[in-house]
Amino acid sequence: MFVLLFTAAFFRNIVWETELKLWKDVVMKSPEKGMGYNDLGLAYYYQGQLDEAIKEYMTALRIKPNYVKAYNNLGIAYFDKGRIDEAIKQYTTALKIKSDYAQAHYNLGNVYKIKGLKDKAREEFETALRLKPDNPKALKAIELLDNGF
Repeated sequence: MFVLLFTAAFFRNIVWETELKLWKDVVMKSPEKGMGYNDLGLAYYYQGQLDEAIKEYMTALRIKPNYVKAYNNLGIAYFDKGRIDEAIKQYTTALKIKSDYAQAHYNLGNVYKIKGLKDKAREEFETALRLKPDNPKALKAIELLDNGF
């Protein structure tokens, strides 16, 4: 019995060796669940493979069209690729679904700041802070705006 359990654990550890392998295994075993594709997208994102991440986020959204985290993550990937207007679209879509999603407000604030829309950026940062008062990034973003950055 011990040998059987050891062998099973050994092979499971091979699958879980990396985040990428883990989430590929998840989507292979549960292809109908959007969360697995979103998390596979995150694994690709953290490895710097933005095009693959975008593909997985889009798959997650085809499966679960109101998945706000996938919209937010897609916005982040677009932002990192310099596709600013597409990032805005993803963040605003997330906020249409869940208006109290603090992370999307914060991310949208960053995009507006880059576009030079400081009033809109401040509004988004303040909303993020109101929704999540313990958010030091939103507080710092407001401080930077106050100091002309």
